[in-house]
Amino acid sequence: SFNNVYYRDFLFVSFVELIDGKYHYLISRNNPDTGNEIWMYEVGGMPEVGRKFDIYAIYDDILYYGISEYVFGAFDLKTKQIKYHRIYSDQSDPNYTAMGVQRLGRVGYLDTKNNMLLFSSDEITAVSLENGDVRWVYPLRELYPDTKIEALYDGIIYFTATDSHPLLVALDSRDSSELWRY
Repeated sequence: SFNNVYYRDFLFVSFVELIDGKYHYLISRNNPDTGNEIWMYEVGGMPEVGRKFDIYAIYDDILYYGISEYVFGAFDLKTKQIKYHRIYSDQSDPNYTAMGVQRLGRVGYLDTKNNMLLFSSDEITAVSLENGDVRWVYPLRELYPDTKIEALYDGIIYFTATDSHPLLVALDSRDSSELWRY
């Protein structure tokens, strides 16, 4: 899979190569006019994690990425070094047992509270941009059988849900507290 993000006059591309049965997750910085590669960095080679490698966002020269639904990481574009690389499907990870995280969402958005919000059909997970720690998990599927994220604005997550009747729900992205439902 390929994912492209344009940032500060450069094109950043994430892609996956399968070499000798092992997935290699690569980030490259390219000239957007010519497509020529300026540099490439391998995030890591891992068996059985998956083929989906996404750049969620670039903020303050840090590139935030996800691999399948199990890895969240940060890459410093200035130093070309991994800031952190967290695997959440490993049951030895304290975030797995403490927070019950089984998989992260495939879609990530920065909020205004220093979180990366990762959305899946089952839950919303807030991950700290500073260190990759899981701050909270909101169990969408457990509370509402049918949900759709509608918007994220000024630190508030808005989603529609079906309970006994249609609902519009607002969550505070700092702590997942329900602000209101209508």
